[in-house]
Amino acid sequence: MLRVEPVTPDTVELLIRYSSQHGAEHDSSYLPGPGFELTSEQPSYLLRSGSEVVGAGSLMLTPRYIRMGAGRFAILHTTLPAAETYARLLAAIRPHAAGVRKLFLFLPDTYTQTAGFLEGLGFAVERYSYVLRKAPAETIEVTWPAGVALEALRPDDPAGAGHFADCINDSFARLAGHAPLAGNDLRDWFHDEGYLEGGILLLKQDGRPIGTLMVIRECEDPNTAEVTALGIATARQGQGLGRRLLRYAVDFAARRGFRSVMLSVNAENESALRLYLAEGFKPIETMVCYACQVPGASVPGSAGESPQTS
Repeated sequence: MLRVEPVTPDTVELLIRYSSQHGAEHDSSYLPGPGFELTSEQPSYLLRSGSEVVGAGSLMLTPRYIRMGAGRFAILHTTLPAAETYARLLAAIRPHAAGVRKLFLFLPDTYTQTAGFLEGLGFAVERYSYVLRKAPAETIEVTWPAGVALEALRPDDPAGAGHFADCINDSFARLAGHAPLAGNDLRDWFHDEGYLEGGILLLKQDGRPIGTLMVIRECEDPNTAEVTALGIATARQGQGLGRRLLRYAVDFAARRGFRSVMLSVNAENESALRLYLAEGFKPIETMVCYACQVPGASVPGSAGESPQTS
């Protein structure tokens, strides 16, 4: 008999194990992993058949997502693919979503059966993202214009974190699904299992922040680095600084022994996509953002932050 039960301190390891075994089939961006803590900001449930765990749902309702009026699924997956199993998990989690407008997740475009189940539950396509990879990673000598330099952020630098948030919000303001960032959001990044020392950076010109970059260890492949949060302030776009940041990221990864570099990009961000292709990145996967409305909610915002973007 199938039953859904909330994850407790006694069963959190079952959630982590299930996520490790199955979560990456859909989206590996924010899977519950070692160090995951149960909080009201991430209600989580297990689907069981007898004593066996056959599904899991975990919804992120952190301040960053609340600000965009949305909740993002870290995982919504079952090994018993049927509309009923997804419906049971969704029914258990939905009451936690009071006050947000949408729930969303990402799914590879090849998972058409799962997409059909989700659409039957009220999910609809919001947009598309591409995952790209460059291999091998290569060392690249990067030069900067006069007065322009990169500065690695430290965990004890709240002012720098605030500048990073302001800059990335400006850079990504017009991109679908951007979840507004606050300086406090960066604190957890320094403790993430994928964090690389020196990998969270501000680009400055004469001391003023004009760009952002983060390079982390890819969670599924220890030989791959992931580039995220690559942005240039609106007023400085179109001057070749984004290309230099990208090359720096590839060089950063290569010098630390990574064999390849990956990133994701919104399908509508054609200028960024052209840059990545020109720099040797190849598309490897198309991800689809599915979202469903939360009945009765009236919170403004837009669902669908890109996968792999913090």
